[in-house]
Amino acid sequence: MFAAIQAIRGVKPDIVTSSPVLADRDQKQWSPLYSMFDLTSSVVPPGMTHDNFDQLVRDAYSKDIVYGTVDTFAADTLRQEFEGETTRSTRRFDMVIVDEVDYMTLDNGVQITFLSHQDCVLRHMEQVLAGIWAMLSACKPIEMTETGEIHWITKPQHFHKTVVSALGVPESEDFSALDILQLGVNFELGLCSQDEIDKVVQAESKVGDDQDFRDAKTRALEKVMTRTGPAEQYNLLRTFEEEVGEGDLVEYFSVVDNKATVHGEIKASNSSKDKVRLLLLEKGLACQIIPENDLISRTVDRLKSKIKYSDECDPKNIKSYSEFIVIPSFLKEYTEHQLQLFAENALRAIGMVEGREYMIEKAPEAETKGDSDKESHQYDAIIPVDFMSSGVLQKNSKWGEGLQQFLEMKHQLAISPLTTVTNYMSNIHYFQRYLSGKGI
Repeated sequence: MFAAIQAIRGVKPDIVTSSPVLADRDQKQWSPLYSMFDLTSSVVPPGMTHDNFDQLVRDAYSKDIVYGTVDTFAADTLRQEFEGETTRSTRRFDMVIVDEVDYMTLDNGVQITFLSHQDCVLRHMEQVLAGIWAMLSACKPIEMTETGEIHWITKPQHFHKTVVSALGVPESEDFSALDILQLGVNFELGLCSQDEIDKVVQAESKVGDDQDFRDAKTRALEKVMTRTGPAEQYNLLRTFEEEVGEGDLVEYFSVVDNKATVHGEIKASNSSKDKVRLLLLEKGLACQIIPENDLISRTVDRLKSKIKYSDECDPKNIKSYSEFIVIPSFLKEYTEHQLQLFAENALRAIGMVEGREYMIEKAPEAETKGDSDKESHQYDAIIPVDFMSSGVLQKNSKWGEGLQQFLEMKHQLAISPLTTVTNYMSNIHYFQRYLSGKGI
């Protein structure tokens, strides 16, 4: 009613709601009243089922009363002032009526609306994102019982392989991971027999890609591993420690109530000063427990060793770089600046839950396609959810800094291009536009 009174007086109110659903509902609910006074109203953005979308936006802003969300109003303002589009056209910042003002100015007062654009040059970074995802996608978060901290576990593998890898012990003619299993026979720990170890060694020694070789190796190992739980692994590794001598402290954990709980502490031969934490699992499996910062640092260091920049490559010897990720040299500063952030967002993507932080829905551009094209999987997209506040799908938003792309990799969707932010505006700065008019 207040908006109608102001509109009759010649003021053009903008009504800001917390979600596009509420904006559409309120406009439809009040439009009959506005019509009684020959007032027009609209919602921004309008539906995306027409080709002349830009014209529809301009028409919407020409109405007496306009409903929308603060991010829509701010984005349209940015497009007009920085990109030269006539979104608001000549509409003044006369008056804004803010619904749920505490949410808009206190809870989300520092929320920023960004405008970003696809940059074809950043297509080169997709192989970097793929490399990070290949390294981290198998990692899972786990809570530590003693501290409550969230650390990360690596991909589970047979415990004797995990131990060798975590301790950085190089395999050679004098030592292999299978020697750890042999200790179970030598010290009569009852873990396996010499015949079983011999079969594993025989299967390991076979060379080739033949399926029979792989099956024989798998059968021989699984027969031993099915009897090897955390307690058996711990006893065997205690024996291993006694054989190889003193070293740095290694912490062994097992899973209790879905948390990593200390199983025991033994010394291991390792020249590193860092603690090594191993999670012992059932069926002979184990994985390494790594604090998040350490995991990110290791991932960045590993990836840097696999990257070559174009000015470091010899064009006459391209084949020698087939094992590297080759990036144009002008992206060197950008790449090295972004690697840590990319790794952080890869872990964030792993921890995010579909149906809570995001949904998989048809992208907005699918609405402009025919019925047959609309159902194509190429239009399946990651849609952010305003999980902390309104719970509304933010169909016109995408996460930046690689997070959107990692979620697409997580669900094996088409990879969208990386974007660069060109300009932005906070909620508070947008509302301040109306202080020179009738106010807020």
